[in-house]
Amino acid sequence: MPDSGDDCGMSGPWAKRVCDLRRLRLFSSFPPASLAKNQEMFARIIRTTAGLGLILIGLSGCDRPQSAATTQNAAPTATNTPPLKPVTSVPVDLSTIHWLGKKQLAADTNAATALAIWNSPESVKLQTRTLDQLALAPWRLLKGEAATNGAPVARLRPLLDDLVTEESRLTIHHPTNQPAAWSLAIKLPAERASLWQTNLAAVLESLTGAKAASLTDGFSVSSPMATLEFHRQADGWSVLSMNPPKTDRVIGKVTPAGEWLSLSLDLVAVDRAFNLGWSLPTNCPRVSLTMDGVDRNVRTRGGFSFPQPLNLSLEPWQVPTNLIRDPLIGFTAVRGLRPFLSGLGRFWETGTRSPLPNQAYGWSLAGINLMSYLAVPVPAADAALSSLTSRLLSDGNGWLGTNGMGYFSRAESGHAGVLWAGVPFMAPFLTVSPGNDFLFGGCFPLPRTTNVMPAALLAQFVSRSNLVCYSWELTGARADAYVDVSQLARAALLKSQTPPVGAMVWLVTTHTNLGNCTTSIELEDARTLGVTRVSTLGFSAAELHLIVDWLDSPQFPAGLHTTRVAISDKLRTKMLESRGALPPSARP
Repeated sequence: MPDSGDDCGMSGPWAKRVCDLRRLRLFSSFPPASLAKNQEMFARIIRTTAGLGLILIGLSGCDRPQSAATTQNAAPTATNTPPLKPVTSVPVDLSTIHWLGKKQLAADTNAATALAIWNSPESVKLQTRTLDQLALAPWRLLKGEAATNGAPVARLRPLLDDLVTEESRLTIHHPTNQPAAWSLAIKLPAERASLWQTNLAAVLESLTGAKAASLTDGFSVSSPMATLEFHRQADGWSVLSMNPPKTDRVIGKVTPAGEWLSLSLDLVAVDRAFNLGWSLPTNCPRVSLTMDGVDRNVRTRGGFSFPQPLNLSLEPWQVPTNLIRDPLIGFTAVRGLRPFLSGLGRFWETGTRSPLPNQAYGWSLAGINLMSYLAVPVPAADAALSSLTSRLLSDGNGWLGTNGMGYFSRAESGHAGVLWAGVPFMAPFLTVSPGNDFLFGGCFPLPRTTNVMPAALLAQFVSRSNLVCYSWELTGARADAYVDVSQLARAALLKSQTPPVGAMVWLVTTHTNLGNCTTSIELEDARTLGVTRVSTLGFSAAELHLIVDWLDSPQFPAGLHTTRVAISDKLRTKMLESRGALPPSARP
């Protein structure tokens, strides 16, 4: 593989590419075709490594012991925050979400860091933009985009501000073979409760076409689909309910347990009760989660309760210590993967002569934003690589011919593996480790360094017998790196890039305030995974990028920008021109 280096002073064929990348953030522009035509890059985006990578991304974010690279950003270690089940008990026929409210959150000193970020000018601007979009959502989702014209959006918009600042609780009642119902309760000062009563009546009349009928302490709106009622209660709570039971206006009233945020969601039951048509996994779990503060960080604790046993095999960790080097800005180790990778069986089984991988390790290095890697332990890795290479050269190139840039090719002479040629800046590759015991891939050549994997990092997880996933990252550094990685990946797959406005601008300007993020996932019993995280905002870098993609969706809150915005024909042509000469089998 080509040599790499640490900065723009590096030598070798990658030097200019690295310097250009550091100056460039691909938002709506794309590098000239001539820049990419001479690039030979390594292959990474294949179904196997993509499937493993998505799992690692979903689980990423955690804490490791201090090292020279992380001393000033060190956070509490995972051993100080053991997994705990949520303290709030919720009946099985209910799903609930309780939010303490920003006003009460300000009284907790552990929330000071998160609130300082939340109150920054960039965050306030993003919140305003998001709530403006959310105010359009009821008409957009129920009646279509045209219905937003002339709708009483201005009546709904101030109520959304109250949902941010005041304490609220959403309760969904989803009993089997009985009518579904829900209630939204919010604790309001008298003048705001009066505003809610007036404005909600106008909003619901617009959405249902029915006239609001006055009640002693509120109003009701009846339509063929449902009955909606709004009541102002003597205890200061105002409640909007759909199909409310006659015995209690607040369905499943639960005393708040003092957390900033708590939820318990049975998505299968919600889908069934309201005929939402979601495509959920067969063994979809009930999710329980709480957020509170610890040492001026956000502590997240929760669990996933599955209806069927997980059948996870937690064999001893097989860490690729000969591949992982410092300075690290992120590391994830996960095992028990095999049941979750069953969908990759057809792609994997031909010629690999080994079962699906059961462990995976992902890590990222400081320096060049594209230095992210993935390794999976596989017996006789060279045989598996040979099989995967053949599949990529045939099926993979056929798919890339119409869905992406470049083409897959065998590695240059003297190296085993497959490359993805013809994509800008990145160097995706798939190869085997020197000991032939790992499939190993990444976005950029692995730098040659003698900085070994910190022993203290290994000590955080290798001895924990029921640990499924351990992950650590410097969220700010990872969030910054993901800008380049995600935008280049969108370009390579002919997807529209996240625009240089709104949520992405917020992330780019905020990432320097984000410190360590720690996540541990443990197998509590055959059907339950317990989760603990300590972080600056409650989210890992990858999750923040997913949120940004969601917030920038043109149909927010539906979809993602990446999937909802089509790339222009002009830009698509420009991208395809930059991929260089294709082998005959890969030409569209």
